[in-house]
Amino acid sequence: MSSERQRLIKRCDALFSLIRRHEESIDGYCRCISCNTIKQIKEMDNGHYIGRGCMFLRYDPRNAWPQCRKCNSFQSGLSIHNYRENLIKKLGLEVVEELETLRHRPFKYSIEELKDLRKQFNKRLKELE
Repeated sequence: MSSERQRLIKRCDALFSLIRRHEESIDGYCRCISCNTIKQIKEMDNGHYIGRGCMFLRYDPRNAWPQCRKCNSFQSGLSIHNYRENLIKKLGLEVVEELETLRHRPFKYSIEELKDLRKQFNKRLKELE
């Protein structure tokens, strides 16, 4: 992977993470999708139901929700079960099963697509802040 592509993915990841936490926050606080703990935006991660290794779903907002660092990093077994249950409550079983099916779709962003995403994410973040 080229260093430019890696740099763009890293930047898009950071912007997308901020966007998703801001979109799901109320007065600067978010609820963890897995354990329902409420914390400040800065204390939360952007947890993915289908891991970021699946580029097709990496920036799909249905697949990424605020998650406390404990659940996102240290309790993957329990938290993924709770994540799925709460995701079904939010989006419905049909959407969750669609995400689970799409996890196997191969996809790779071009450098130009990543640059476009970065622009879109920067614009969206400005709208939210």
